[in-house]
Amino acid sequence: MRPVTTSHLSEDEILVALVEPGDLAPARQSHLQHCNYCETARRRLERGLARFGERADQLTPSPLGPASLPDRPVRIQTPGWDWAWKGISAAAAAALIVMVVNLLPQLATVGPLYPSGVAGKGPVETERLVGQVNALVENALPAGYVELTGGNGSLLDDEFMDFIVPPVTQEVSHFDQRRGHLPC
Repeated sequence: MRPVTTSHLSEDEILVALVEPGDLAPARQSHLQHCNYCETARRRLERGLARFGERADQLTPSPLGPASLPDRPVRIQTPGWDWAWKGISAAAAAALIVMVVNLLPQLATVGPLYPSGVAGKGPVETERLVGQVNALVENALPAGYVELTGGNGSLLDDEFMDFIVPPVTQEVSHFDQRRGHLPC
């Protein structure tokens, strides 16, 4: 007589019984041997897997020979790639030649960095040049523009600049728009 059990094997347990029967608990193995429903489910799964294997064998192409890897990397030849680099190199060389031909007359006419007459002058001339540079540092505007601005630039004294940009004497506070008040 068969022992009565109320729970059948789950699909996972049937799969374990099919693949590795020793991994299934002894009570569940006993149930599988005595339960027609579970035995039928196991046979149905076994037939489905067998059909799947046969179908895979039919649809898989047969190997052409033993698989092996080459001893060293294989370079794939691409015919257009070499020509592309040659074309790019030729275009770059042509552009360089055009630039040199166009800039050569200008490079030939460039004189020395310092005029030759300045280097031979004495310290008196150097002092005069330094004075001119210092005058330009103080007021770089030409004389005609100085008259338009109203003289020697007395409008831009320290008092006027403090009015435009007040000095920071205390911590600046910001109005918080989200809360509607000033932070403490």
